[in-house]
Amino acid sequence: MSRNYQKNNVPVEEKIRAIYRKTASNLFAQGYDYVLMGHTHLPDDYVEQVDGRTCRYLNSGDWIRNFSYLEFDGKDFHRRTHPVKEI
Repeated sequence: MSRNYQKNNVPVEEKIRAIYRKTASNLFAQGYDYVLMGHTHLPDDYVEQVDGRTCRYLNSGDWIRNFSYLEFDGKDFHRRTHPVKEI
């Protein structure tokens, strides 16, 4: 069995991503509209409606495998991917 999968054949990353989204949902329920996370290496952009509010969870990802980051333009957040060039 690959180390990237658990017994029920669901990728470990998907299980972890679900935990992060659940954590964000709990914060949305407390009144937060945005949850930003980094240092987890799992890029994500998840939107949920809570009590008529649009809430958003963003994870910046990483520079090792996904080359992803977040950008704020003064009004909104955007997930970006750095165009990696071979050395």
